[in-house]
Amino acid sequence: MKALLVFQPNKFAWVDMPRPVCGPGQVVIRTAYCGICGTDIDILRGKVPALFVRYPVVPGHEWTGTVVEVGPGVTNCAINSRVMAVGYLNCGVCAHCRAGEVNHCEVHEQIGFTHNGGFAEFVVAPARCCLVIADTIGLDEAVMAEPAATVVRAIDRTSPKAGLKAAVIGCGPIGQTAIRALGLYEPSAILGIDLSPMQESLAKRAGATSFVSTSDTAEMVSMSGADGWDVVIECAGGPQALETALTIVRPAGHVAIIGASSDDQVLSLPANIFYKKDLRIDGILSYTPESFRHALDLLASGRLRLKDLITHRLPFEQFAIAVELLAARAEPLGKVMVGHCD
Repeated sequence: MKALLVFQPNKFAWVDMPRPVCGPGQVVIRTAYCGICGTDIDILRGKVPALFVRYPVVPGHEWTGTVVEVGPGVTNCAINSRVMAVGYLNCGVCAHCRAGEVNHCEVHEQIGFTHNGGFAEFVVAPARCCLVIADTIGLDEAVMAEPAATVVRAIDRTSPKAGLKAAVIGCGPIGQTAIRALGLYEPSAILGIDLSPMQESLAKRAGATSFVSTSDTAEMVSMSGADGWDVVIECAGGPQALETALTIVRPAGHVAIIGASSDDQVLSLPANIFYKKDLRIDGILSYTPESFRHALDLLASGRLRLKDLITHRLPFEQFAIAVELLAARAEPLGKVMVGHCD
C-alpha cells in the first residue's frame, strides 16, 4: 500500500509499505479521507514532544474509512462498515484510565502518533476503538467529528446557557467548529477573533455575529456590550492568545483553552487576574471517548453541520500541495483534507 512515512523529523516520503495485518480484536480499514491537523505538521517537523510520538510513523489522526477485514472476536463492526476510530490506545489499567481520563493514559499510545495513522491506504485499529458512521453523513464530513470532539468537550465544560455572549480566539478549522457548535446553545452574540482578516468570511459563515483581526483587547471587551464575554474559547495557542482570553472574559466568566503552547512560552499577565476576576478556567487536552461519540452523534443527527467548513479536498498523492497551502495561508482556510476524491 501507499503511505506517508515520516522516517524522522523533516524526512518523509510516500512509500510502498506492506498492508497491515489484521489480528484478533482488530479491523483493517481502507482510508477514505484524512484531515490535516496542525499537529500532523508538527510531527513532520519534529515539534511534538518525544513522549507522544514514535518515529518512523505514518501520521494522521482525523480519518474515516470502510472496513475491509475483520479479525477474530470482533462483534461491533463488519465488512463494509463505515467507521472512524477513537485514536487513544489506552492501557485500561493505569490510574488515569481507571478514572476515565484516557487522554492522560500513562502509556501514551495513539494512532497517528505512535501507531500508523490515516495518511495511508489502509489502517489497522482495535475494533473496540471504532465507531460506526451513520449513513446520514458523508465520510468527508465525518472526519470533522475528531476535531469537533475536543470542541464539544470544551464547550460542555463552560456550562453554556441560552443567550450567552461568546468569543472564539483563532478562526481556523477548530475555531470555526467552535463557532458552529456554540450556535447549538442559542447565543446572543459570537465574536470571532483572528489576526488574519482573511478568516472573517469563514468565521461569519460558521456563525460569528462579528469579527475582529485586531490585538486591541479594549475594543474586544467593548464589543461585548458589557464588561467582557461570558465564555471565551481559545483555539489559537500561544501566550498572546491566552492573555487575550483572560483579558476579554468578563468577571466570573469562563475560559476554555484548546490551543496548545510550548513548554518555554510564559504569560506576562499579573498573577492576581485569576482571583481578581473570579475566573473559571479549563484546559482541554484533546477529547475523551464520550465527547467523540457525542460529536459524531451530533453530526449524524444533523444538529451540527460541518461539511461546509471543509474548504479543500485533495487526492492523497497531493499531500505536499496541501501542506504548502496551509503554510502559505494565502487564502481563507477551513479544514484541508486528503483522500480518495472520487
